[in-house]
Amino acid sequence: MQGNWVVALLKGKNPNGTFVLKSLPATDDPATFIMPAAAGAGYGVNAKAKNKELAIKFVDFIMSPEGMTVFNKKQGSLPSVPDTGYTGDPSLAELQKYIGEGRTVPFMDQLWPNPKVADNMITGIQEIFTNQSTPDKVLKTMDADYKAGS
Repeated sequence: MQGNWVVALLKGKNPNGTFVLKSLPATDDPATFIMPAAAGAGYGVNAKAKNKELAIKFVDFIMSPEGMTVFNKKQGSLPSVPDTGYTGDPSLAELQKYIGEGRTVPFMDQLWPNPKVADNMITGIQEIFTNQSTPDKVLKTMDADYKAGS
């Protein structure tokens, strides 16, 4: 299970390979399948930046159809806004279809109130595999961090 960014990495290792990002079925009915999707990056300009005008010019470029095409080709991702004219890599066709059909949801940690929840999940999963913790202990820690809020 991976995000779309892994396709470009895989192609870098095996340019002749065929890779396809697919949804992970949760039911026996494909019409109900959804996929997690999220913006891979965001840009902002510090109000006190020394080169504020140049930074704004960069953000304007990267958000233009031309800039998104350059970015998406290099990253192997999809544009964050529709109708840029960029055709995504064929390996991302299913994800692009799901986005177009409104059948995506945010990654779970994007709605969590603070980063400690995800940090403890990642560490906890590793500890479970090395017999240093249990699922119940990891979930208890995650719940405590979640309830602590932002």
